[in-house]
Amino acid sequence: MLVAPAAASTKFKYTDHDWEVGVIAGLVQNVHTVPSGGTFKFCGKAQVVTAVTPDITYRGAPVGTHYEEIVGGAASGTDTITSVHNVDGDVTPLEFNSATGTWDNTYAIMSFPKSVHHLTLPAGKYHFEVVVGGKIVATTSLTLSYSASC
Repeated sequence: MLVAPAAASTKFKYTDHDWEVGVIAGLVQNVHTVPSGGTFKFCGKAQVVTAVTPDITYRGAPVGTHYEEIVGGAASGTDTITSVHNVDGDVTPLEFNSATGTWDNTYAIMSFPKSVHHLTLPAGKYHFEVVVGGKIVATTSLTLSYSASC
């Protein structure tokens, strides 16, 4: 378990579980679980990595405080998620609604600017960070690597 600083009266803690890697091979779609900080090897010609998603639980979050989620990757640069776009077009800033929760629906997909025309997420290191008040309070990473045995 990793511990990160937070508001003075609350000890924010998070547990970095693993990453889910969405892969399409032929007509079959699978989700692979990879330990945080680990490496997922794939065959770039036979497999398409469609998304990577971190799974992190937290507790002691400062309820009502706004935060940012940052998901970045190899060729994609960084994409910062600072708000949620609702169905009616309104924008709602991200904020802690509960002191405990899970980040498991934040992901890197092929919509990153430099990977729009790629068939797969490129090999390289991907990271997820949560920023509160300009400070990183949670972080994890995953490496995608092309397999030499394809």
